[in-house]
Amino acid sequence: MVVSNCLKVDELVETARMLFMLASTIKEQTGIDVEMVNLGGGIGIPYKPDEQIIDGAALGDGIHELYKELILDKGLPAKRVVMECGRYITGPSGSLFTRVVHRKQIYKNYVGVDACMANLMRPGMYDAYHHISIVTNETPVPGLPPRDHVMPDNSKDLIVKQRNSTLWADSARTTTSSQ
Repeated sequence: MVVSNCLKVDELVETARMLFMLASTIKEQTGIDVEMVNLGGGIGIPYKPDEQIIDGAALGDGIHELYKELILDKGLPAKRVVMECGRYITGPSGSLFTRVVHRKQIYKNYVGVDACMANLMRPGMYDAYHHISIVTNETPVPGLPPRDHVMPDNSKDLIVKQRNSTLWADSARTTTSSQ
């Protein structure tokens, strides 16, 4: 895959350019017609609150223009163009609701929740960011120190590392894949 979880239209369009040019080069140098161009699964989703969802119309327009220029206008046979956009379609579709079940203060601060790696694997496997939203009627406590939010199974059972929040215990919270 050339790009992964990309939120920039120009980078995804450039990926299409490279692959369309490759199909053209293969035809010119070998006489072989590439029947399908797979643009991969690079369309990203916003994991952090300050990230924006990609402009799908602008992406489609950019890829379509390149397809016309680099495939059709060169007289190449039409290609099947596919994209593996599972993350883009399903990523923003769910939430994980947890409850704080314990806290620990040692060399750093921990908040334990009632979920485990089976519920949310990405943070423990490759340090993926997931935003935490507080869902509670509890009064926020300003100035609490950053803490790890952990699950009870093993050392990789980590939702977030050293993030600030205004709640400490007995607070419901949710982690989501996007805004």
